[in-house]
Amino acid sequence: MNARMYAWNVLDRVMNHGAYASLVMREKNDLSPLDQGLASEIIYGSLRSWMWLQYQWQDLAAKTKPKTAVLLSMSVYQLLKMERVPAYAVINDAVAMANPYEKKFVNAVLRQVQRRGERPVDETDELKKAAIETSHPLWILKLWEAHYGKSTALSIAQADQQPAAVYGRWNTLHEGWQTAAADPKVKAIEDDCFQYDGILASSPLFQKGFCVIQDRTSQRVVRMLDARSGMEVLDACAAPGTKTQQIACAMNNQGRITAFDLYPGRVQLINALMNRKSYARVSASPGKTQTVNYYNINDELYLVDLPGYGFTKAAVKVKEQWGKMVERYLKNSPNLKAVFLLADSRHAPSALDRQMFEWVVASGFRPVVIATKGDKLKKNEIEKNKKL
Repeated sequence: MNARMYAWNVLDRVMNHGAYASLVMREKNDLSPLDQGLASEIIYGSLRSWMWLQYQWQDLAAKTKPKTAVLLSMSVYQLLKMERVPAYAVINDAVAMANPYEKKFVNAVLRQVQRRGERPVDETDELKKAAIETSHPLWILKLWEAHYGKSTALSIAQADQQPAAVYGRWNTLHEGWQTAAADPKVKAIEDDCFQYDGILASSPLFQKGFCVIQDRTSQRVVRMLDARSGMEVLDACAAPGTKTQQIACAMNNQGRITAFDLYPGRVQLINALMNRKSYARVSASPGKTQTVNYYNINDELYLVDLPGYGFTKAAVKVKEQWGKMVERYLKNSPNLKAVFLLADSRHAPSALDRQMFEWVVASGFRPVVIATKGDKLKKNEIEKNKKL
């Protein structure tokens, strides 16, 4: 697999299947260091400019399959944003990778983009124009404008287009980290934060557990915590776990850290990080609602979050307590006006979903079902799953 094929697969998983680029790229691959650098630039560069890239070719194609659209966008990024990459190599590789029935289509679109060059954004509204040029959702720019003014909002959007610097942090729990820090490719920044002249993720420093890749500002958050040996720390929304590991370093691995995240899949990232050589010993668990939580909405109404009934890892006794709590709330809340049930739109309603629906109906309410995770589905899958 070459760099472009790898980049295409990663971007397809991110844009069409809800994956995270940084997490997918941690998976083992057989790319050379040179190809890893090219793939990383294509992936992150394309994601930074996604809306703008689509604007550059979508006027040339009425309908495009999702994975082919990804191929076109990443190829346009190389044609218009990567000056040292030969256009013939970009187009030839894209055509070679395309579905046999779409090779001519891909070739035609990319050659038209090459001949035309950059397509100026035809939009008179300054914020709408900036949204496309900087690949930001318009609502975010409007939010920034409301808080900071238009000039600052546009400056933030432009700054977001700059490639992010990669920072490392020494794993001080590893007995050999000080020797590793003497590597001539290492540039110390502050405390245990550094930068590396090369691809840090592919370096022996990272592969052998001497360091963690972590943003500089993220590292500062933990320093402000002032964690010390013997403490008990609860780390909420902890995935992927880099701050959790930094807390363990600050505590010299003496004490207890319980790291939570809402999604079991992301908890696995924490455990995977901690299980690496000399990283830390941390207890990590998926999060769960165990209480009735009230959210005041503009002093006009309350949104009430009840315990989730589908959390399979909770003890039977705990689940029984949750059931009684929910039942009491439904029967004894005179101000309750509506009940909303959240259901995963990616799957058919489970037995628990149906049971909960019937239970709410029996309590005198007609529940409103909200289908979640719709952003993980394709359009045809959404229509199909509506019928379930």
